Formats: sequence, structure tokens, C-alpha cells
Amino acid sequence: MHKIRLVAVILVVIAAIALAAHFSTTDLEYSRYNWEWTGTSGFFSLLEEQGARDITAYAALSGSNDTLLLIIAPDAPYTPDEVSALRSFLDGGNTVFIADETGESNELLAGLGSTISVIYGNLSSADREYADPRSVMVYPKGEDPITANVSALVLNRPAVVSGGDILLTTSLFSWVDANGNGRIDGGEDLSSFAVLAREAVGNGTLYVFSDPSIVANGMLNARLTADNRLFIDQLLTIREHVLVDQSHSLTAGADAVLSLANRVKNTMVIKISLLILSITTLAFACSRRWGDDHGPKNH
Repeated sequence: MHKIRLVAVILVVIAAIALAAHFSTTDLEYSRYNWEWTGTSGFFSLLEEQGARDITAYAALSGSNDTLLLIIAPDAPYTPDEVSALRSFLDGGNTVFIADETGESNELLAGLGSTISVIYGNLSSADREYADPRSVMVYPKGEDPITANVSALVLNRPAVVSGGDILLTTSLFSWVDANGNGRIDGGEDLSSFAVLAREAVGNGTLYVFSDPSIVANGMLNARLTADNRLFIDQLLTIREHVLVDQSHSLTAGADAVLSLANRVKNTMVIKISLLILSITTLAFACSRRWGDDHGPKNH
């Protein structure tokens, strides 16, 4: 009987692990809990390896020094206090990198006194990595630590940036596909478009990049002819410290079940209880096995 009980305990543990894995994933675009092509789980694993810290309130920016703040796929407006905190952060000589394709960050940028803005649209190009005209190739323009030694990047459905010092542009064989048909039509002129701009704000540096998918699993880990991973590595090392905004970002996205699972995982009392339960279950199984193997036997 002791073997049956031991097998039962093992099966329960395996089922618990499987359920935990299931409830710890999502398919939300840009979510750090999404392990598929559109998620950012790989990027957040890289951030964890480098000691980056999440922030959920901008009060945490106070006193920062030699720090990079990442705002990836912003999805919520900023309060005046938050804009003020970011302005003070930049004035302290720090760096902010915003990756936005929707224009959600434009109000923030204006509040910071920046001339940069994001123009939403179907940026397309004949100079591309795949058959999709929105898998746009872009190239460095000017000099900057995050684009040094980068020959090209491949993007996925980027928007356009205007203003600031332009650091990455498409080739001249590009256009904004107003009707989304994947072809150049009348009124859609070929030109070069900016996707990354830099600007001095106070004593700090602001970058605005019009494609958050540069950190998505599919773009970060794919076998590309471009230097996407080099670009990310250089971005993450321009400052000694790295912070990641989780209060205004789609990367924090989680559905209801996942949110509950994360709260459970992050609650110390529950963690301790589960540990005690696991140890008790294992001890019970081992003691019963010891009793069966060494107890009195009838002949």
C-alpha cells in the first residue's frame, strides 16, 4: 500500500506544478507572462538576469542616479504628478526609453516639453525582412551608444516618430499605407521615415521608439539578418541601473486567472503554508512507508 500512497503524492505534486504553469501564462500581446511570439517573457528574463527592477509607482524614481527607465507599450494616461516625477528623473541626468506604436505617449511627451511625437499609421516598406511589407528594415542615422555597430533592425508593424534627433530611419522605398492594402497607391508617396528619436530633456536623455515589438519574443529571439539583439543589449547597458515601468505598460498585462495566480505566488503567508503542506505530505508518505517496511509482520 505504501507504494500506492507514494505514487499518489507524486501525481498530486505533478498536477500542482502543471496547474501553476498553466495559470502563470497568458496570450495577451506584449505581456511578460506570454511565452508565445507576441509576448515579452524572454525580454523580462533578460532584465531579471541583469538585475533590472520593476516600478509600479513613480515615487520610486526619486533619488535615482545613472538610471535607465523603460516604458514599453504604454497603455494609460499619466497624471500631472507622474509627469512631474518623470521630468525630475530626467533633470537628474537619467534616461527614459519609450517604445510606443499607438501615440499613447504623446500627451506625456508634450508634458515633458519634448518635441517628439508618435504618429500612428501603417508604416510599410519594400525593404523588408519577410513577405509582409510591415516587417520593415530600418537603418542607423547619426551616432548614439544604443545604435553603435548596428547595421540594421527589422521591425514589426511600426509607427513613425517625428521631432528630436533622428537615430533610425527606413529606406527611401517606404510608405505609410493609408488603406492597409499592402501596396503603394495614389497619394502614398515613397520616402524615408523615422522610427527612433533622441532628445535632451533637462540634464537627461529621452528616446522614443515607434515599435514595442522590438522586445517581443518573436523579434528578440528570431534568426534575423538584422541586429535586434545587439540593439537591446546596448540599450540595457547605457546606464548602470535599469527600471521597468509596470504601472502604464501592456507588459504587465494579465487576465483575471493569471492575476489571481500571481497574487498567490507573491503572498508570503500562502507560500509558507504551501511549503508546510508539501513537507507534511512528504513526511506522512515517508513515515507510512517506514512503518510498512519496518513494522511487525505476521508469519
